[in-house]
Amino acid sequence: MNPPSQSRDPIDRSRVGASHLLDPDWPGDHPLILAKEQTRQWTRPVTDQDRKQMATAALKAFIRDRAPALGLPLELRHYGMMYIKAGAYSQIRRLMVNEAPSGWMVELPTDLDERKRGIEENHKAFAHYHQIGRTRYLPKPAYLFRSEASAPDAGDDYTVSLHEFFDGYQELNFGMGTLRRWDVTNKAEPMIPLPEERVPHLLAEMMAILVYHYELDPADSTRGTSIGGIHINAGDMILRKGGDDGSDLRLITARKRCPGISLPKFVQSLVQMATAEELVSDRDKVDTVLGFRAELPVLISNPSIAFHGITRGLTYLHEDLGNSQPAQTAAAEARRWLDLFVTSEAGQPYEPWVTRFLEGDLPLSFWSDPREGNPDPELLPGMLTEFQTMQRTGQHFGDPRALELVLQHLESRISTLPLDPADGH
Repeated sequence: MNPPSQSRDPIDRSRVGASHLLDPDWPGDHPLILAKEQTRQWTRPVTDQDRKQMATAALKAFIRDRAPALGLPLELRHYGMMYIKAGAYSQIRRLMVNEAPSGWMVELPTDLDERKRGIEENHKAFAHYHQIGRTRYLPKPAYLFRSEASAPDAGDDYTVSLHEFFDGYQELNFGMGTLRRWDVTNKAEPMIPLPEERVPHLLAEMMAILVYHYELDPADSTRGTSIGGIHINAGDMILRKGGDDGSDLRLITARKRCPGISLPKFVQSLVQMATAEELVSDRDKVDTVLGFRAELPVLISNPSIAFHGITRGLTYLHEDLGNSQPAQTAAAEARRWLDLFVTSEAGQPYEPWVTRFLEGDLPLSFWSDPREGNPDPELLPGMLTEFQTMQRTGQHFGDPRALELVLQHLESRISTLPLDPADGH
């Protein structure tokens, strides 16, 4: 995919982190993320009994207020399967509860001090996109329940969201250089690599999801509002079991909507999209409580992935909005986006790739550049030294055995990185 005039994609490593799905909280000024594992240090964690009480209260209110209007059959209104989400989609638990309508997800807080953040914003975003006709990927919201001093811990309030449940799906994960699906039932090999030939296609489809939800400003067609705060390796995108097509993808989280994002910045974000690879083995992700988080940004896009994703996302959008010529309209809009991008400071270095794409000469590909899908090899030796120093001095979070697991995985990861023919190492 490298044009003769420029041999390599001009990736600015300082921007890779900052463009992480338009998340302003991503620490782009430092390539290593090392922090206490917040999810392991809740101040007042919610127990399984608490969750059942919360879910039951929300479901009773839902049945009372909404089930008749939704036309749920009587037997489903009184007996059914309740799906509880309090974290990863792969770890959803199924409970039989009286008055639980079938097919709905009950999203619960993980900690009483974090009871509203995320759940309410998710629900509002789901409702917003469904109201404006962008219904292809996100769950349909059903009910937002707010308690009033009825939480398991007396005197506390909390928020519970009910929304559509996507049965038969698994989380996506990017690690060890490729895209995988998380089979939580497989303890020995929980991360199953997807067919290599489908990975570029699915990455482009993931970019298309973000494009699909980008809303142009009615008063300024060069800016818009983007969905943001999406984390691939936090399980925010899921894939139907056995599927490897764009129609098998769903997005289950919409933490925030980011207004005022210029089209050039948005396109740059797609080109330099990154996710965070955890520096532990796949089995340790499932079986071990590390007590801290250690991650590196990994590039999961390139100009071909991004530009094909733009055309696809705009096509899907115009199809769903009822445009009589969705493909032609999307092609013209994609050209406008890329013309704006290439004349901006951020997009000028990508002019050869834009030209090739608009001429139909930029096929979809991934891994042509050894930096794609892997941590920056220049960072890894220094990181290994940093972890070894932490181990020697005892200045680290959590169990020392967990740090040993990270060191083992980091050494293994360094040994698997491909050589870069451009610099000979």
